[in-house]
Amino acid sequence: MDESIVKLPEEESNLSGIKRDLEGWREVLLPSYRFLIWEQKYFAGIIMAIISTVFLMLWYFEPTILTAGALFALVLCIVDYVVPLAASNIFDPDNWTGEKEKQYEEICERMLHVREHAVSLVTLLADTKHNKPKAYFLSVMGALAFTAWIGNLIPNLFLTYLLGECLGFINNKLHIYT
Repeated sequence: MDESIVKLPEEESNLSGIKRDLEGWREVLLPSYRFLIWEQKYFAGIIMAIISTVFLMLWYFEPTILTAGALFALVLCIVDYVVPLAASNIFDPDNWTGEKEKQYEEICERMLHVREHAVSLVTLLADTKHNKPKAYFLSVMGALAFTAWIGNLIPNLFLTYLLGECLGFINNKLHIYT
């Protein structure tokens, strides 16, 4: 991160809010982030194996959408409850160094940038819908028709697996180019 960049007060406020919200996760975020950016070359294989295992289980058990969604939400809720609780008992706060704080702030800044990009995309779509409704209609209808066509050609589970693999690898590619 370039220290010469001046942060706006709103950006500082958003950053401190994210840091405060993720305080219980900070000891877990650091190794997870290193894993997601492939600090070691074999991390890519582990990510692919994890995603493949999850989708192999989905294929084997064939849960309904409602069951799969409920189980996914259940796992998220359990992890969201257990990780901060366990982290506060396992990790010693005295071991938190300035270097770790700097890495934690970098991770939070990246999360803030992702959120800002998502908000910018929604704002762009809303502005396009308001200012150029015909262009908005044609582009959205074209994108949705193309998505429906691809969805018709490729089985749902395989298509979702490919999307999962792409999302698993995109974070590293974004990290390389920043």
